[in-house]
Amino acid sequence: MTIVVGDLNLVESVAWYAADVSVTADDAAPLEEDTLVHFEPRDERHHTFGEPQRVPNRLFSLLFALVVLAPFGAFVFGLWKMGALASVKLPTKPIQDYVSAVLFLASIGATFAGLVAYWIS
Repeated sequence: MTIVVGDLNLVESVAWYAADVSVTADDAAPLEEDTLVHFEPRDERHHTFGEPQRVPNRLFSLLFALVVLAPFGAFVFGLWKMGALASVKLPTKPIQDYVSAVLFLASIGATFAGLVAYWIS
């Protein structure tokens, strides 16, 4: 067995000899063909489902989400009080340079919103 590494931009591909592989077939017991047709009706199956999981009240879920997010809110409030948020300057480059960053932050925000919606529902 040889491992070959190559690419369109590579001038010369690299080939490593890895091992000798020997595959043999086992002819000891040939398989018997199943000629019996299995199209008869089967026994009826009865399923029992467990009780649905109990979930807390929506108001309790919302309060829990707010308690979990409170440290982040305190962090942002502390940054605002120290003036750290006021030192953020608007970008001077064209907006096309920031599209990927904005989309990344939007995806994080969408994930966060989805988690909150899951907690509330």
